[in-house]
Amino acid sequence: MTTTADRILDSAQTLVQVRGYNGFSYADISAELSITKPSIHHHFPTKAALAEALIARYRERFAVARKGDQQRVLRGRDAGVREVRVVQPRDRASRASKRAGDTEVSDRARRHGYDAAQSV
Repeated sequence: MTTTADRILDSAQTLVQVRGYNGFSYADISAELSITKPSIHHHFPTKAALAEALIARYRERFAVARKGDQQRVLRGRDAGVREVRVVQPRDRASRASKRAGDTEVSDRARRHGYDAAQSV
């Protein structure tokens, strides 16, 4: 169940993203959530306190996401994966044809499954 403070933070986050910090007030939040301004002040006495809570929540969520990314990297290392490189077929074929010195795709590129249509 979502608490009132969480609902206030969600609303404030949206308003900050859309209007900027100086572009909204407690009146905007109270109208959106159908609660009174004193209710907002009960949880966040000042707009600065609300901003600090938004930043703290963002940091917490970012740290959790970052930790998850680190765990995926570590699992990859354990599996013997050293590096993952994404190479677009078009780029490999065009580089191969440039090395071959002609406008056609080289034999080497063709052997790896790249044809002239992909290199354009």
